[in-house]
Amino acid sequence: GMHTLLDIIGGLVLVSLLMIVVIPLVDFVDHFQLTCIYSPLIILSASIAMAILYPQSDRRSPARGDTTIILGTGSGIYLGAWLNFQLGIIRGPGLPPPYQIIWPDYTLIGLALLRASIGILCIVASRAFFKSLSYAIVCYVLRLNPKALETKQKTVVEMSYKFITYITIGIMITYISPIVFRFLNIERITMFTEV
Repeated sequence: GMHTLLDIIGGLVLVSLLMIVVIPLVDFVDHFQLTCIYSPLIILSASIAMAILYPQSDRRSPARGDTTIILGTGSGIYLGAWLNFQLGIIRGPGLPPPYQIIWPDYTLIGLALLRASIGILCIVASRAFFKSLSYAIVCYVLRLNPKALETKQKTVVEMSYKFITYITIGIMITYISPIVFRFLNIERITMFTEV
């Protein structure tokens, strides 16, 4: 493939060192993200800053666009979770741990497959819609011809429409899809206590 054995070993070592620092902070960061009123502003600012500060390449590469997709999706997931918490949709569990394991039966498996199918359809539809809409809006704001090939290859255009599209997908995953599932009465009963 694309990576050598040393790349993989180096990556595993770096991830192991990073986990030693990150794991003790997870509960604090999670609580802060859900409860702080300024959390969306911080998340968006940090994600946009990381996308802008991404190192320039001397030749065209999809890496910057892929990174923008990851940042947009992650931001959308966090914003959707923040909305759920702020609106009282998700809350902490009513009982202290340990929790009983709910083993899936055929009904739960069927509902999970139905939710996955509907969720994927929602994501595909929202991606198609918001990709076209955000691209058109970015081209309009920047006064660029949306039909020109060089327009789509401009860094600011590519990063903007990808970030907007994928932040919407993240919100769709964590906020809109569960609302659809609740409306259809196929929601996962423990979803709203997973804080």
